[in-house]
Amino acid sequence: MSKTRDYYNSEKVRLLALIKEGFFGLDETGNGFFKGKTYPFVLQQKGAFTNLYEPIRSEALSYFTINKIDWWAGRKPTGHTLSSQIACVNHLMAIRKDPVAVLALLNGIRNQFKEVLPIPCDSDVSYIAFEAVSKKDHLNEDGPTRG
Repeated sequence: MSKTRDYYNSEKVRLLALIKEGFFGLDETGNGFFKGKTYPFVLQQKGAFTNLYEPIRSEALSYFTINKIDWWAGRKPTGHTLSSQIACVNHLMAIRKDPVAVLALLNGIRNQFKEVLPIPCDSDVSYIAFEAVSKKDHLNEDGPTRG
């Protein structure tokens, strides 16, 4: 089994335990729908918003609305607790406007950066953008969209 699959399976076990412990809300039982099937590690749609970390939840929802970004599942966050989109938002939303924190994060990966620059694609000044795309279609797709 690959390291990626091992990690995926260990995360499923960890997230199932969090669901059972009430981390996502006391009435959240999992067994939500994803692509037409139920999974124990997918939150019910009524609780999908609890998949976003509470301190950044309001800002994340506003950011996606203002910048016209689609969530993985459409108009609202997915209840899939293994969503890479949700993981990125939960980990990075709180520091996206802090150039010192973003620079420290980058230099923790590869210590060669001197400065971070603001990203011009968002409606406000930030140093991390979510679901950013180029204004030009470099891959001959139907046109770039965010989300």
